[in-house]
Amino acid sequence: MGTNFYIKDMQAPEDTIHIGKRSGGWPFALRTHREDGLCYLHDWEQRLYLATYSPFEKIVDEYGNEFDCFQMLEIIDNLKWDISHERGHELEDQGLGLRVNARCGTYDLVEGEFS
Repeated sequence: MGTNFYIKDMQAPEDTIHIGKRSGGWPFALRTHREDGLCYLHDWEQRLYLATYSPFEKIVDEYGNEFDCFQMLEIIDNLKWDISHERGHELEDQGLGLRVNARCGTYDLVEGEFS
């Protein structure tokens, strides 16, 4: 079980951008959207900021709870992950995406649709 997060267009609620998924004990699975220029956390930081301050968008989880960009970035990057056993593999392509050591936590970049 996990929780999916989205940017929801308030004018067209069926239009959402999947941010990613948090599953207990695992790094946040941050979805890439290359066609929209959302390839890395830095890209997402900018996009989440815009969604937070837009009157037409909201950052929500699958249960309808709302978040601002600062809360969402904390969710993405709050897992303390011991990567000492993975040293040298943090940026290795694993097929599904990349494991990235981000600030003090970790997250996975994941291409393609998942839930």
